[in-house]
Amino acid sequence: MGQSKATKKFEKHHLKDVLERRKGLKKTKQQQQLKAKKKARRVEENGGAAAEENAAAVKEGAKKSGKDAFQDMSVDDFFQGGFEIPEMPKQKGGKRKRQEVVEDDESEASFEEQPVVADEGASGSESEDDADHKQQLDALAENDPEFHKYLQENEPELLGGELAEVGELSDASDEPKRKKQKKSQGDDSDDEMEGGGKNKLDKATVKRWQQALTEQRSLRAAKEVVLAFRVAAHISEDEEKDFKYSISDPDVYHHLLTTALKHIPTVFHHHLLVQESKSGKVHVPTESKKFKTLVPLLKSQISSIIHLLDSLSDAATLRLTLSSTLPLLPYLLSFKKLVRDTARAAAAVWSTSSSPESTRIAAFLVLRRLVVIGDSGIRENVLKATYQALVKGSRNTTMHTMPGVNLMKNSAAELWGLCSTSGDGVAYTTAFTFIRQLAIHLRGSITNNSNESYKTVYNWQYVHSLDFWSRVIASHATAPTSPLRPLIYPL
Repeated sequence: MGQSKATKKFEKHHLKDVLERRKGLKKTKQQQQLKAKKKARRVEENGGAAAEENAAAVKEGAKKSGKDAFQDMSVDDFFQGGFEIPEMPKQKGGKRKRQEVVEDDESEASFEEQPVVADEGASGSESEDDADHKQQLDALAENDPEFHKYLQENEPELLGGELAEVGELSDASDEPKRKKQKKSQGDDSDDEMEGGGKNKLDKATVKRWQQALTEQRSLRAAKEVVLAFRVAAHISEDEEKDFKYSISDPDVYHHLLTTALKHIPTVFHHHLLVQESKSGKVHVPTESKKFKTLVPLLKSQISSIIHLLDSLSDAATLRLTLSSTLPLLPYLLSFKKLVRDTARAAAAVWSTSSSPESTRIAAFLVLRRLVVIGDSGIRENVLKATYQALVKGSRNTTMHTMPGVNLMKNSAAELWGLCSTSGDGVAYTTAFTFIRQLAIHLRGSITNNSNESYKTVYNWQYVHSLDFWSRVIASHATAPTSPLRPLIYPL
């Protein structure tokens, strides 16, 4: 049954605006729900109305500069908490996200736990919205199947498809194959290119894909390489998954791995050029049709790389994987979850004591690149992931691992120095939160009468953390105008 004229006219003139408006409304609704949950949780944790009155009183004193606020504050007041992080000096007009201070009850937790607490409200809100969105899509598929089919073909991201699962990617690659089969079923080369079911990869097919990528920058070949690369990333898993291709030859696996890691970033750069300013800021035309075409490839490639970083042990392959991630980072800035996962995976490699120094530096370059080109939210996630990895990686300290720990402390201090020059206050607020957390652990160890309480601070992780913040402040807080200078007193 063909589409009516009214439907075609609507799709031509109004569909795009309607979809964009729906996206905006959904995003606004999610933000409002998340804000309401956070506010309710803060009121509940701080003791309701009494905490609000206390916050109003504290707000008067928070107008002072960070240096004055710390000078007037006693050590007991600093440990007790219940105050906002003081504003940095000379930042009257700048807006920055208020950091939630870690509550005192966390002092009872072990220092070995990760220092940053996840936001449970955000995950709950996202899961509820996903359920509602799925119900709406099911109703749409039942009531208007033609419109649902149109969305599948042209706006797959509205259907809640996480393209890390490459569902749209495989459908897109299979659709030309079905058309070709109708025209000619004897074209073996096209069938090999498109594949069907679980096709066993051979070296000739990978070589043909590589030639298409290098000579023609073919998006069609790039789709097949990304699908096959996903198989290679999950090849060490025992579970049987429904992938398009299968790989049994080690030579084919190695050839495919190098092809995907070396040439896919080149294809992205060819089809969508990244504009970079002198200050290091990048701009990607995300509103263009070409970007929407490349989004499924990008998400699948990055998801496979993240999975690969968690399972690889070969140093050379790890370096190649990390270096291939660098050119893709500008395209990734619009997808905060993938950026966060990428930062965590890179930080895990950076903090692994068994990795050689060159591999850890390659992972650090990924973190540094994200700090340079990202916004304040991305920088905050990178700094938190870096500090968590530093604490975790310094747990076992020996004479053999000490050079690696020093490498982590020096390179992480450089990240805080870069963020301190951005002017958004992220370096200051994150450092203040972590330094105060060390103070809370110290107070808990002193006030607790148990025989084992001293172990909370008598360990390598606590000592390395103190040494790390000493390096950060000594390197980047000496200038009178440095935003990190007010941290000298708390430390």
